Amino acid sequence: MNPSFLLRFALLILCLFAALAVQAQFRVLPLTQTPPNQVRATNQSARVQAVTLPFYEDFSTYYGQPDPNLWINGGTVVNNTYDDLPPSKGFATFDGLRFNGVPYVNNPNVTSGPTDTLTSQPINLGGLTPASNVLMSFWWSAQSFGETPDRNDSLVLQFKDRTGNWITRWSDTAVNRDQRLARENFRDTLLQVNDARFLHEAFQFRFVAYGRPSGMFDVWNLDYVIIDRNPAYNPRSLRDVAVTRQPKSVLKRYSAMPLEQFQASPTTEMGNTDSTTVYNQENNFNFFSYSHTVNNLNTGQELARFVFQGTTIQIDDRSRNDIGVAVPNTLTVSGAAPVTLRTQFRITTDPVTVIPGVDLSRNDTIGRTTVLADYYAYDDGTAEYGAGIRQRQGSVAVRYVLNKPDTLTAVQLLLVHAGDRDLAGQTFVVNVWKRLDGRRESVLYQRAYAINYPTQLNRFNTYLLLAPTDSTTRPLAVSDTIYVGWTQSTTDLLAVGYDRNTDSRGQQFYNISGGGQWQPNTEPEPGSLMVRPVFGQGIVTSTEPVLPITGLPGFRVFPNPANDRLFWNTEGVSRVSIRNLLGQTLKTMALAPSAPGEISTADLPAGVYLFYFQIGSRQVLRKVAVVR
Repeated sequence: MNPSFLLRFALLILCLFAALAVQAQFRVLPLTQTPPNQVRATNQSARVQAVTLPFYEDFSTYYGQPDPNLWINGGTVVNNTYDDLPPSKGFATFDGLRFNGVPYVNNPNVTSGPTDTLTSQPINLGGLTPASNVLMSFWWSAQSFGETPDRNDSLVLQFKDRTGNWITRWSDTAVNRDQRLARENFRDTLLQVNDARFLHEAFQFRFVAYGRPSGMFDVWNLDYVIIDRNPAYNPRSLRDVAVTRQPKSVLKRYSAMPLEQFQASPTTEMGNTDSTTVYNQENNFNFFSYSHTVNNLNTGQELARFVFQGTTIQIDDRSRNDIGVAVPNTLTVSGAAPVTLRTQFRITTDPVTVIPGVDLSRNDTIGRTTVLADYYAYDDGTAEYGAGIRQRQGSVAVRYVLNKPDTLTAVQLLLVHAGDRDLAGQTFVVNVWKRLDGRRESVLYQRAYAINYPTQLNRFNTYLLLAPTDSTTRPLAVSDTIYVGWTQSTTDLLAVGYDRNTDSRGQQFYNISGGGQWQPNTEPEPGSLMVRPVFGQGIVTSTEPVLPITGLPGFRVFPNPANDRLFWNTEGVSRVSIRNLLGQTLKTMALAPSAPGEISTADLPAGVYLFYFQIGSRQVLRKVAVVR
């Protein structure tokens, strides 16, 4: 055989293996589709009475949905996590997902179309003339932690004239900017609202994003929206010094951990260096000072306070200063789980009011909560991306180090769409390992579960550890170090949420060989996989197993109304979740198979509640009234 042919054939085989290896590596991708049967968010309606000037919004007082007094939302999310370089805390994010995470189009091949919109409530500009000098300013950015807008994507601003038509007044596209590929800071824009067509009693404006409508693609952010008549200040250069970046967890290694694990070694877990960023929007230098506190929200006790001493800190024009404190590792935390600790930065600046009726100090405080309950977490609860591998029988693991022996009862994962296919109904394996060495005895737990995507944004699925032969719960005794993760049964990407605001890459590992060849995550983008181990026999503070609501003939709860106890007549209840009529989870309890068929309702105020009972693979709902 021709030697040159053998060489070319060998090179071809090597290229194929290399391509497969690259495809199977740990990957981070934008979020895409979520279940198409999810209930769509309802937009707010217009106000009966129009908003009066000045119109001011820095998105620092409402999170999630925008302030309904100012906005009619069409899919944007107000947050402080999709960018780390905003001019103040809080901003509105535009992408290809509706507010509740549903894509506008369930087709990844659709590459362009209108996506999120944000429309103002009617604003009364009646009686004004072009000489009234009505100005509008806003700050915006492209990409941030999201996917970069493509060349023909755009963010468009439209004004509504007195006949009800929408007129485009401004737009920005990647083409205009030479298709920026690098991240950029927010930038400001100033427009005149001096056309007589717009000076009427029900004036509105709206921002419309155009991009890929099938996921979290082509991301834009918006902040500091101001409209005012003949302002005595410069809207593009407010004398406003604001905090911007979310503080860290009060813990050194985790964003949340079981209270008992924390109490076993508090000096090891506490004592983080907390920090945030301060931004000066003005085209002139300013001064500020700051304080930092740690509070136990359960008891109301202030655990620590730091006050900056000495002269104030100078911050240059349009500049950022990082500030930080060392949290003592000697803090004493009291109370029963869950305990919530609140860290908070507060800056102090000159009390100068530049916008009549607007308190610019509302963006001077920023905080973060740390939960000590029954689970470990590295993430902050918000997924900016999805991550995983494309390899049949490939595995991903996250390492957790315990301070004392404990009982593992469940594993929580935030399953997200970040690939081209919906994997709902297929199976994957939840794993717990003692060591990542490929040995059978190192596998502490493995069981197949159905892939069910959550029906709410940033909602975890809870997978109870079950016995090998049936659906009874099987708590697992663990100690020292454990690895929690999954093994997939498909070559499609099974993606788990990836939080870009924390970084635990050193605790993440993947295996594409099925043997003992584990590799560390070398993904250049920092982040944390949203995988959480849950411990103990008591409450589970996060979310519920994803199970359909089914009927069960003969299953009865009593008495109804209940006072301090509720009983049921069927064995095998492994979990009870109590929610209010808004669907908010108040309490969840995992029960041993031998536990009596009763729970306490003494801590519930009088009212009507939804009780979800897990019995094997069924979830049964009963509405129960509690009286006092």
